[in-house]
Amino acid sequence: MPKSKGRKKAVVHQIPRAKEAEVESPKWYVYTMTGLMVVGVLAVLAYYIFELNPWALRLGLVGIAVGFIMTVNWH
Repeated sequence: MPKSKGRKKAVVHQIPRAKEAEVESPKWYVYTMTGLMVVGVLAVLAYYIFELNPWALRLGLVGIAVGFIMTVNWH
């Protein structure tokens, strides 16, 4: 009995993807992020130690929050 040739499989051409370059954050970004968090913690501590104006607490918490938000974009 003759053998069936069968169906040919479709040829799939895959285009190789170019490697995306790792983009590093600039040094100032890291220093700003760290500085905001450190100054924020110091402001919160100063508020409780020296009984400062409540704005010191608010600014400290905002500094900490912005520093942590900046960590999301850090590479």
